[in-house]
Amino acid sequence: GERVLVMNADALLDLDVQAVLDTPDDALATLLLKDDPDTKKYGAIGTDADQRITSFAGRIAPRGPVVAERMFCGVHVVHPRAFEVLPAVTLEDGVVRGPLSGINDDGYPRWLERGALLRGMDYAGTFCDVGTPARLLEANLAVLAGVWPSARLLPFAGLQERPGRVF
Repeated sequence: GERVLVMNADALLDLDVQAVLDTPDDALATLLLKDDPDTKKYGAIGTDADQRITSFAGRIAPRGPVVAERMFCGVHVVHPRAFEVLPAVTLEDGVVRGPLSGINDDGYPRWLERGALLRGMDYAGTFCDVGTPARLLEANLAVLAGVWPSARLLPFAGLQERPGRVF
């Protein structure tokens, strides 16, 4: 019955996990949202002045005023009840069987249509979509070169640096 933190595996973020977990628990889900010039590419999530989600990536008509549109970063704090609208699956010999579905495609739009409270949470930190091999390589090279701005991802912290960024 407790909320769970769900994170997409193809996103690299400079994330304060505790701040995300400390969000108010009045919503069925709270989604991390970020201003980005490519918001439409990722599917714009619209919120009202109180951070209530009113539109979801063009999947439903807005359910109220849209004050801001931002991209979803793939991090959400979700009450288990949110998954109740998804088709049932079974586990057979270690394999999950059932229709394909997802909380973003099938769950959140249905909940919004039913009037459920979903909230957005502003995220201003670094975000990198690493969903393709090229973007994953680019992100790794940026981290290793020390050019990816991150307060929490410090792979060389405490190591002695030698010339040529050798640790």
